[in-house]
Amino acid sequence: MLVAYDDDAPLEIFLGAKKSINLSPPAILVLAYIVFIIVGAMILWLPVSHTGDIGLSEAIFTSTSAVTVTGLVLADTGSAFTGFGQAVIAILIQLGGLGLMTTAVLVLGALGIQVGMPQRLILREEINQTSLSNLTVLVRIILVIALVCQTIGAIILAFVFVPQYGWNGIWQAVFHSISAFNNAGFALHPDSLSQWVGNPVVNITIPLLFIFGGIGFIVLGDIYQKRNWAKLTLHTKLMLVGTLVLIVWGVSHLLCWNGPTQKHSARLPQAKSYGRAGFRV
Repeated sequence: MLVAYDDDAPLEIFLGAKKSINLSPPAILVLAYIVFIIVGAMILWLPVSHTGDIGLSEAIFTSTSAVTVTGLVLADTGSAFTGFGQAVIAILIQLGGLGLMTTAVLVLGALGIQVGMPQRLILREEINQTSLSNLTVLVRIILVIALVCQTIGAIILAFVFVPQYGWNGIWQAVFHSISAFNNAGFALHPDSLSQWVGNPVVNITIPLLFIFGGIGFIVLGDIYQKRNWAKLTLHTKLMLVGTLVLIVWGVSHLLCWNGPTQKHSARLPQAKSYGRAGFRV
């Protein structure tokens, strides 16, 4: 398969000697996500992935929800899927959160394969950049930020889950850290995280994860590189101020709505979940 391109024109994909399809980078990106969702659904449909209650439609729905980090489910993730199925869902969430082209560029770089212009054009669309320069550097920053935040989150959550669930608590911590950072909202319990409504560790760690993940890698990368408010881009400043305003508004709203009887530590995740994280406490 050969690809002809320039910076502004659609990518021309040659399927054979005389057949070709002209697709823009956004169209190729959409096609890649559709293919990835179908592959994920087929894996989740396998008997090894579930306990017997998941049909093809449920598998497609779950795969779509995971890749698009939507968090909608048709069955309880913790009981309907086996450990293997839960791991597949976590991978789908991670790749969907990081971005398929971002992951592909990381894999190509790890294998020592040079990233060509077609891949750079699609990557630029995926991470909403206007320039083709320094894309690979930005991808590495994205990976570092994601791994550091999720690792720290999993370690902290393990102090809550391991005493309660034993060694399985490690997986619980890892899964919920991945889900929270990618704003996916998937949980391994029917009541989401409601049983920890009074636990300050969960009620602080989870919202911090989806705040860091929700403001975007571009913002986090800008903060990491410049570390000075005056030097930050306008986009970064707007995102930080907007996020803070929404959190303060949400907490204030809940204080007025629920009154002083509600657990104070539960108000932060509830306020932030008004966005897209999807967790319930």
